[in-house]
Amino acid sequence: EPPAGAGTVPAETTSYGAARDTTHPPSSFGFRSRRGKRGTHATPDDTPPAEALYTATIDSKKLWRQLRVPSNLIILLQGLPGTVPWGMLNAYFVDYLHVQKGLSVEEGTLAVTLFGLGAVVGTVCGGVFGQRVYNRPSGGGKKSVAVLMGTTTALGSLPLVFAINVSKYGPGDAYLHVACLLAGVLCAVTPPNVRAVLLNVNPPETRGTMFAFYTQVDDVGKGGGPAVVAGLIVLYGRKVAFNIAVSGWLLCGAILLALTKHIDKDVERAEQAVAAEVENAARRDGGDRDEEIL
Repeated sequence: EPPAGAGTVPAETTSYGAARDTTHPPSSFGFRSRRGKRGTHATPDDTPPAEALYTATIDSKKLWRQLRVPSNLIILLQGLPGTVPWGMLNAYFVDYLHVQKGLSVEEGTLAVTLFGLGAVVGTVCGGVFGQRVYNRPSGGGKKSVAVLMGTTTALGSLPLVFAINVSKYGPGDAYLHVACLLAGVLCAVTPPNVRAVLLNVNPPETRGTMFAFYTQVDDVGKGGGPAVVAGLIVLYGRKVAFNIAVSGWLLCGAILLALTKHIDKDVERAEQAVAAEVENAARRDGGDRDEEIL
């Protein structure tokens, strides 16, 4: 990622500031569009000259403005409940399957490994499918991506609820393996798409800082998740504690669905901010040239 302080981008860009490819013009940092030039306010007549530079820098006013963007707040908020189940799985689940369910350590490790493999598949396929949803010809792609993230995250909790609460996993623990694999696929659809959304709703000069906030929240959730689960275990026992931890994905999914009310406006606002900065840079560049001529 470029530095948080500044972005230097050719003026012949999309409204998101990514260099324009005349064959496959990108719609934003995170998603590629099938359309031509983006934005509702730019026309061929008022496009800035190609040599104009996007030189906006971040300041406290812009940072405060971006922290109040609803999509940013939602993405930061969903990070805390969304990372608690990951902490539980990494820290406790193998031991739970061994002690409470009678599986060997190797069998418990296999189950968690299958969850990890599912997460790899979910990350790759989720990113590809999220791109296609975003570019849906019928429109409404941004809201649909929010629905995709919220739905898959919430559904990802159900296979783990099954794995935590049932007493028998079928022949060769097949039900457990399927549940862990499916949970991994579903819960990993959100990360690549939520990062793309975070890029889309922030102008270039604020992206690095907003990603720093997102990473901090994510790290707090991953680090604090096992501690929260440990406290719940002391209070309620392992089964109840793990069910509460996994329900974090239900809450996370509900929060992500709130993006549907804000994402369109927030993306448009970011595009307008970039277009205004490019236009101002072009005017400054034009003024400097006039002075040189004189």
